Amino acid sequence: MDKMVQKIDQLFDKIKNNESTSYVSSALYILLGIYILSLIWYYIQFGFSGYILVYFLLLPMAAVYFRFTMIGPMKEVENNSNYESYHQVDQGMYIRSKIQYLLDGVNVKLTRINAVKYIYLVLVPFLFIMLREILVGPIVGIGALLFQWCMAFIIGGLFWLFFFNGDKEDLLYFEDDLTELMNKA
Repeated sequence: MDKMVQKIDQLFDKIKNNESTSYVSSALYILLGIYILSLIWYYIQFGFSGYILVYFLLLPMAAVYFRFTMIGPMKEVENNSNYESYHQVDQGMYIRSKIQYLLDGVNVKLTRINAVKYIYLVLVPFLFIMLREILVGPIVGIGALLFQWCMAFIIGGLFWLFFFNGDKEDLLYFEDDLTELMNKA
């Protein structure tokens, strides 16, 4: 039992100190900052239009998506954060509660990575189109708009599907170890 507690404590430290996912929130803030600055630049250059309304509406949609995606996993972590209360009462319950708390923490990190990945997948192509219009001029015609959007999606969107996968793999290894420990507990 003591070896299991040591292994859990080691995993606890590794997961808590895992810096590979700490940049994800910063990456989201950087994208949103660049996007907002581009919106302001677009408005200064072109004034109010239907395009700027679409570009602008993507921001609250992304924020709502992120918020609602994170609510469930964050509640689970909060619900299981009292694992220390079992430490003196029931060692088995303490171990299972701590493992569940860690599993929930890994789930929060995985959910955050996925949410940021999908926000990048959508916002970066629109950012590219907005910057293209600012630097080159408005896109004229539906065919040209569709072509530009497809190119922006291929260049600026698909990359993000793969960019965050390395960090997800690290977390999935932690999850596998924790699931194995939970089955033994």
